[in-house]
Amino acid sequence: MTSSKGVAGRIVGAALIVAAGASVARADFSNRVLLSAPGTLGAPFQTTQHFLATNGTDTLDISVDYAVWAPGQFPGTYVPFAGFLPANPSDYTYAYQVYNNGPGHGQSTRQFSQLGINSAGGTVDSLGKDPNFDPSPLDVDTPFAFLSPQGASYQFLVPTLAVNQFSVVLLLTSPNAPTFAQASVFDSGLSASGQVPMPVPAPATLTLLALGAAGLRRRR
Repeated sequence: MTSSKGVAGRIVGAALIVAAGASVARADFSNRVLLSAPGTLGAPFQTTQHFLATNGTDTLDISVDYAVWAPGQFPGTYVPFAGFLPANPSDYTYAYQVYNNGPGHGQSTRQFSQLGINSAGGTVDSLGKDPNFDPSPLDVDTPFAFLSPQGASYQFLVPTLAVNQFSVVLLLTSPNAPTFAQASVFDSGLSASGQVPMPVPAPATLTLLALGAAGLRRRR
């Protein structure tokens, strides 16, 4: 025969397990790992950019948390995407984490598939990620990223980032210090733009580019 205290104890225990599961599911929307990460360059290179787009029927409501570490200071594990080199210890490390803000967090009604960031002419040595920087088991991983002359692109295709899901921590490395460049989020015709940290050329390189452009104008 089971005592009433034993039954009550099991009910309370089950309730605690359910509550714990619920807190884990929502933890990264309230406890954002990049915003509290130690050793970064700090403000303004450690905060959130909000993106919002709607076509009157569907809405894309995305937050991108970001942080930047000076060379040798990144406390996580850099895992390069296929085709990219391991992180150079003399490079800055840039980190981004994407949140698709649905009911309870925002207005999203659809999945998210791509984050594109303009490199502003800066050098990007490698694209990578750290699947374990965020300890939540619910963050969504992706094997897809590519680099073009325009910048970096991280893609969530299989799977997409569904409403009220968030990504693993996405990374890139560069010898260039950060400034702000245009970033865009996309999905099936919906897009929005904002500003996130990205490497830019060193001042001497910028001067040479400006002189070269001026020379071309004179020749024309």
